[in-house]
Amino acid sequence: MPETLFEETLRFRQPQLWLPLLILFTAVLGVQAYFLAKSPESLSFLRLLAPAICLVVFGGASLLLYLSRLDVMVTASGLHARFYPLERSFRDTGWKDIGDMRIVTVRPMRNFGGWGLRYGSKSKAYIVTGDQCVEFTLADGSRLYVNTLKPEEFLSSLMRGRDDALQKLP
Repeated sequence: MPETLFEETLRFRQPQLWLPLLILFTAVLGVQAYFLAKSPESLSFLRLLAPAICLVVFGGASLLLYLSRLDVMVTASGLHARFYPLERSFRDTGWKDIGDMRIVTVRPMRNFGGWGLRYGSKSKAYIVTGDQCVEFTLADGSRLYVNTLKPEEFLSSLMRGRDDALQKLP
């Protein structure tokens, strides 16, 4: 693997995300516990199945969100990004495919419809936390947005990597 010029991992750890999930989970379980305790003599399989399904759905969604992460690397060969666990291997974008690069401030809900791995008609976005991204204009005219907490360091490593690659061309 070529020398890594920049590496960053972003995770969903924002309290504004986890607190509403915890409140909703607690409320749903509380309501179900209330109805189970109200008439314990009529406990049937179906009445026990609802809380079990709730636990599995909320637990599974929370686990998926907790395990999700954005991995970004800049090497001499280009940009490498993946949104784990949806993408197990890195998506590689070589220097020849990257045109313009710039730091932009985004509003995930307004610009992309939310967070995560987002697709548009002529764009793709990796958004996890914060509002800073590097916007890439690719050779085919599409745009790629990569979220970062260190935008200046990320952009300078991209510029350095591209300059080094261009100097090595014959």
